[in-house]
Amino acid sequence: MGWKATELSYCTNVHPGESLSEINGNIEQFAGPVRHCAALNSMNAGLWISHQASRELMQADASGSLHKTLQAQQLQVNSLNGFPYGNFHNKQVKEAVYSPDWADRKRLDYTLSLATILAGCLDEGVAEGTISTLPLGFRKNWSALRHQDALLNLLDLVEGLGRLEEKTGRHIRVCLEMEPGCVLEHTRQVVALFSRDLPKLAEEEGLDTALINRYLGVCFDVCHQAVMFERVGASLADLKRAGIAIGKIQLSSALSLAIHQPSDIEQLLPFNEPRYLHQTSIRGMDGQVRYFNDLSEALERMPPQSGQEWRVHYHVPLQLSVINERGLQTTRAVNEQVLSFLAENPQIRPHLEIETYTWEVLPESVRPVDKQSLVEGIEAEVRYVRQRMQHYGLLEA
Repeated sequence: MGWKATELSYCTNVHPGESLSEINGNIEQFAGPVRHCAALNSMNAGLWISHQASRELMQADASGSLHKTLQAQQLQVNSLNGFPYGNFHNKQVKEAVYSPDWADRKRLDYTLSLATILAGCLDEGVAEGTISTLPLGFRKNWSALRHQDALLNLLDLVEGLGRLEEKTGRHIRVCLEMEPGCVLEHTRQVVALFSRDLPKLAEEEGLDTALINRYLGVCFDVCHQAVMFERVGASLADLKRAGIAIGKIQLSSALSLAIHQPSDIEQLLPFNEPRYLHQTSIRGMDGQVRYFNDLSEALERMPPQSGQEWRVHYHVPLQLSVINERGLQTTRAVNEQVLSFLAENPQIRPHLEIETYTWEVLPESVRPVDKQSLVEGIEAEVRYVRQRMQHYGLLEA
């Protein structure tokens, strides 16, 4: 069976706000209006809930206020974004988005809180709720000891999710999201984690290895894997072959610049902004790929040469294949490979979420000028993805 139009969501991490009152306000001012603009009687919302808001929501009365706000806006929730712990809209986020990482018990406690909250939000008949989370941590300064601590925390997580299911009857899956520059950035690393590292440690700890596949999975962010120059159809097939659950797919596009002459690099300068980390991979004519942790670093250290392709981790609106008058491209077409894979593998049915969180820092030529234009921009993404899903036979009539 395909997806209902109401099941496609967009991630609310695009909107600033860490408190519960701010989250409720974002639902009323943005998520609800996007649903209305999309002419849907109901719609899924992919909520980002910060650590601060999660603590508030663990109070029963506060949780009730979220339910009322969602119901009033005719929204449902089956997936949460548990990647940013907080401060996602500070003037400078950069590497702070990975803290605390999975070697820190704070990450475990936060994620279990989100699981409890999500279990209380799921509608009757929803088979599974998902939470996307970071790929263990940022690769810089990672160590064997931190890796061991992270895996132990993940095993504690699956035990906690098992207890939650026994208590509530709700199945929550936490999905590790590969990202450039992180411990897990390539599909092969995820396969090794699930097929080797986690089962080995689980056996040593006396934990049933079946719990790993029941409560953990992958969140496949298309932009991230495009930046890594992965062939995403093959990547998804590798995950399927390894028996790893693809619980969530974040449909997203990166920047892609083909260098014909050195001055072409000027097109990327407006995207060299200070808030987020914009990991950059550059493939030369020889097929070799060089990686940099930020666009600023790549611009400083890598001379532009004819025949290069620069891919930049900068989520741009999905409906755009070209981003400026000079023809700066996006990796929108990579999302087509994902939809094609889903059409060919109907047994795989992840939560689908649009994740373009950079609207506020886009160059002025494509940046929304007010709340209404942001709503219209997000709705245009939703409409575009629905059209492409329909093309691949993925939408129910």
